[in-house]
Amino acid sequence: MALTSKQIAFMAIGVAMFGAMIMKASSPDAGTAMAAVEPTVRASASADPGEHRVTKRRGEPSIVSYDTGDVMMDKAIRDARQHLNHFWDHYEAPQRGEESFTLKVAVPVKTAETNEEHIWVMNVQPAGGGFSGALGNQPNWIQGKNEGDRITFTENMISDWGYRKHGKLIGFYTTRIMLDQATPEEAAKLRAAFGQNPD
Repeated sequence: MALTSKQIAFMAIGVAMFGAMIMKASSPDAGTAMAAVEPTVRASASADPGEHRVTKRRGEPSIVSYDTGDVMMDKAIRDARQHLNHFWDHYEAPQRGEESFTLKVAVPVKTAETNEEHIWVMNVQPAGGGFSGALGNQPNWIQGKNEGDRITFTENMISDWGYRKHGKLIGFYTTRIMLDQATPEEAAKLRAAFGQNPD
């Protein structure tokens, strides 16, 4: 990550949306149901030192910003990238019970708040020398794009990945470390839904 003084913005998704996706685990169209799976942030989250800045959005998921060099977030992104081949192996040849493959992409933006907006994309397809995917949420800073619009990206822009295996969530490295921003109830539900990540 090449940011210096700004923060990196991560979409946060409420547990209600997460619950809806789990409910669809046995649905025939479950493969298209996955969007960002991240906790709703606590109302007390603020820009105080030691806490992450939260951008609240009416009718949309909040966004949690992490300082450049945040140790836990940087490690989560490194771990996700280290195991990206695991994602591609299962994406290209899904095993029984594997579905809802999604990637989190760091999209460059130019704002006073951030240089990158990290957002989940679905329905990933090869595109030229990279990939395209549909935005899983309404972006906050990506200009001219809305939820469901397709964007193109390269592999070096991928900051996380995930999929569902027999109803359990595999991957979602950055989501897992965001649980401290959730209410205890939401955090417990998300932890119960996470499966074992690759070693």
